[in-house]
Amino acid sequence: MPSELHVFAQVLFSLLSFMLSPFVRRYIRAASASCHVVTTAGLVCAAAWLLVPLSLSASSLFMACVFVLTFVCPALLVSIHKYKAKINGPWDEAVPHIPRDLHLPPLLA
Repeated sequence: MPSELHVFAQVLFSLLSFMLSPFVRRYIRAASASCHVVTTAGLVCAAAWLLVPLSLSASSLFMACVFVLTFVCPALLVSIHKYKAKINGPWDEAVPHIPRDLHLPPLLA
């Protein structure tokens, strides 16, 4: 970067955007689900558009990966859910068995 001021501005902008974006995204999600979807799609498209000057193939690969991870993988998980089997074993949580006719000792007076 040409000067220390440019470096400072870059670092400050990066810190602010990465620290504040989760709060802004949470506020948008609470305000409107459709606005949240549009914001997410806009950010993905902006990232792909910013990759185009570097490499068109990298941008295409990025969009393909986003599509696969967003639509194809969840669809596959939903489709194979019917084959899921519940297996019980020693790794499961312990379930306490308390007898119904539990007799407590008398209190000492």
